[in-house]
Amino acid sequence: MNILISPSGKLYGSEQVLIDYLYYTRLKFSVFVSGNGLLYNELKRKFEKLDISVFENVRSLYFRIFFLCLTKKVTAVYVNEAGHSKYIFLLARFFKKVKFVIHVRLIEDTSLGRSPRSIRTNNITVFSVSRFISAKIPVKNTQLYDPYPFEKDETLIRTRRPEVLVVGIIGRLSVSKGIDTIIQLLELVSINNLTDKINFQFYGDITDDVDSFRSSKLKAFGNAGLNGFESEKEKIYNSIDCVLHASPVEPLGRIFLEAIDFNKPFIGIDNGGIGEIGSLLNLDTLLVDPGQDSTTQELLEKLILLHGSYDTFVNMVFSKKDLAKEIFSTEKYAAKIDSFLNQGSDN
Repeated sequence: MNILISPSGKLYGSEQVLIDYLYYTRLKFSVFVSGNGLLYNELKRKFEKLDISVFENVRSLYFRIFFLCLTKKVTAVYVNEAGHSKYIFLLARFFKKVKFVIHVRLIEDTSLGRSPRSIRTNNITVFSVSRFISAKIPVKNTQLYDPYPFEKDETLIRTRRPEVLVVGIIGRLSVSKGIDTIIQLLELVSINNLTDKINFQFYGDITDDVDSFRSSKLKAFGNAGLNGFESEKEKIYNSIDCVLHASPVEPLGRIFLEAIDFNKPFIGIDNGGIGEIGSLLNLDTLLVDPGQDSTTQELLEKLILLHGSYDTFVNMVFSKKDLAKEIFSTEKYAAKIDSFLNQGSDN
């Protein structure tokens, strides 16, 4: 049997990639999901015949997998995120004929505390989602861009210049995602008397690391709408003109690919995975240099530039979609992971 594990069990970018993979893989899996939450419900809805189990305790999960390996029922184990790495490295030492694959998607998971300095067994493969992440992992790894199932077409293109530029900020509102930069940008828009020209709509929950001061400040802006988490992508993208992403350390940036799919210009920081996507697709005109005192001012200038030449940028995004489909192909991604998992043999 093949085992697939989702450590978070939520429904953000990593879990959406997992769903995409399950659509295209040729392998059969027993899937273990953390908690009876959004991912579990989505998997049950989309894959009626999928074997899904919920776990609440990580140690209990790996005791179970240990005994499954011991009874020679497991061929391969694939972990969709690397938070469980220490358990995988331990299992790999015991069960040399089982293939273990770990996918590193988060900066937090590249730390030495989660990975040994060297892999002492040849039955472990470590994947990284970008060159940015790959360089931070202390062990040998294989870089594989996350896929995106591009499916929208030109009928969704809206090229008229909007009277008010509606800027979508999609995803968790957290310190690491750049909430301080966003607040500074909103202040700058207000100082420049542009609140009637630029509107911000937020689609994501405010995380625990955002204190009440930041939260209250964000809610005070009259041109900012806090909509909470929204699962219907069509609803989001039909309500906005562009996407802004303020994280300076995004591992890859599925949100950039999502914006391209919906033919929406993307404004962000030219670093990490966002910078890689911009460079690969030659869509970096609206990206700004990271770590500069003028970052917020540059973001405002990009918004003004986009507002004035909206049709040009929308058409530019659409012209790069075929290239994006080639680089971030779901079929190729699934085939690559399948090939590594198939290197396992019956224990």
